[in-house]
Amino acid sequence: MKSSLFHRIVIGMIFICILAAFSISAASEQAQLSITQKDPKEGKTIGTGLQTAIYYDITVTLYNAGNVTSPQITVGIQDEADGMWTNRTGTVAAKDSKEFLFNDWPIMGPGDHTVVITYRPTNESIARTSFNSGSDTLVLSVTAVEDETEGTPGFELAVLLSALFFILVLKKRE
Repeated sequence: MKSSLFHRIVIGMIFICILAAFSISAASEQAQLSITQKDPKEGKTIGTGLQTAIYYDITVTLYNAGNVTSPQITVGIQDEADGMWTNRTGTVAAKDSKEFLFNDWPIMGPGDHTVVITYRPTNESIARTSFNSGSDTLVLSVTAVEDETEGTPGFELAVLLSALFFILVLKKRE
């Protein structure tokens, strides 16, 4: 009877070890995403003074260090100053990178602007973990463009009228 009990305990321990090994390997079979690059490229500038805006093309690169393709992922960027959000979605293959492009992202008003970059599963029923969700920040600057139209109002008209007067005087002399 003792050996039968001993055999059952040994078999139970082996079974528990097999289950533990299976759960560890199942846990490692997941996507492990991280932001590897945030690349802003300054584009066109519009407006002057406090109304200055710069449009940036921002590329966010996600890397999947896991050994399975990620589920559908949403990458979003937000300017903390004005609360504007923009999202892109995609999947990232195992041991691969994917670029998410945000073209003509406007940064309004002079100063430094903190842009928050987030990524998470698109499907809200998938639990967010450190492997499939995260965030980072990017600081972009806008320098106010001075209004170049300041000057002596009407000065151009005075030059034009003087030139016309000079031409008329020369014509009358002939």
